[in-house]
Amino acid sequence: MIHGTWGWKGSWWRPGGDFHEFILKEHRPNLYSRGGRFSWSGAYSENQRERAARDFLEWTEDLAPGGLQSVFAHSYGGEIAARARLEGTPIKELVLLSVPVGDRVEAAAGLLPRVVDIRLDFDPVLALARSGQRLPSAPNTTVIFLGWRLGHSASHSAAVWSQEDVARQAGI
Repeated sequence: MIHGTWGWKGSWWRPGGDFHEFILKEHRPNLYSRGGRFSWSGAYSENQRERAARDFLEWTEDLAPGGLQSVFAHSYGGEIAARARLEGTPIKELVLLSVPVGDRVEAAAGLLPRVVDIRLDFDPVLALARSGQRLPSAPNTTVIFLGWRLGHSASHSAAVWSQEDVARQAGI
């Protein structure tokens, strides 16, 4: 799992965190949950996201040289995953959680066998960032819109996933 801007402060994405445990126990029993988790500065900075993508590529080469089955990425963590994929990180499935849509995310989505895009119908945080809120429709992409919510973090809430049956809808 890759957290977004300022997300390193939270625990939802860490092994033992609520969303990580929910996905691990209910949907992806092979989700990485050992020590040496991936994290980045979380700074709202193009340079920091670029650096984080290189670090994620190296992390993957060290811990999963055969590639990754599923990457769950929130907000600008999705851009980090996209940048890493464009640099050669093998990823089979990218689960985007309220990710800003830009050129890199669109380009990486076209290279992936499967993309699951989980987002709010309208995300005020993405609107403030002046980023795109929709991936173009593609055969490899499943889009799940969460019910009316204003919380940018709703896409990584185990309660929301359960209430809206997100995993079933997304085929996760």
